[in-house]
Amino acid sequence: MMSEEFATSKGVRQGGGLSPLLFIVFMDDLIRHCRQRTKPIFVRYRKLQKVELAECAIADDLVLVTGSVGSLQENLNIWNTALEDNGMKLNKLKTNVMAVSNEKLNMDVRIDNKIITPLNIWELYWNLTAEMK
Repeated sequence: MMSEEFATSKGVRQGGGLSPLLFIVFMDDLIRHCRQRTKPIFVRYRKLQKVELAECAIADDLVLVTGSVGSLQENLNIWNTALEDNGMKLNKLKTNVMAVSNEKLNMDVRIDNKIITPLNIWELYWNLTAEMK
């Protein structure tokens, strides 16, 4: 079975059979590109080997992990530039920052001079647990 011919100037056809695979290949290349430029943190638990971590990606979601607000801003700028250079945009309305810290941090993180909304870890926890009930 063949579909009708269609023209496209950029991107992939929504719902096309190859679309998810092409997106994965694209994101894998982008992750490798950004990983060479971003500042990772090292995570370790007890006697387990430490792991270098800068990002976690699943489907079309991306989580950047850093050790400081300054590193987060730098890594976010690297990702934003890489995405824009490849014809993609971060959705600033769906982007948030969250600090996991013993102290209150100034979460002044921006994309294209727009302040990114900080999430409160406890609000997130309560919202997630409420959805599980």
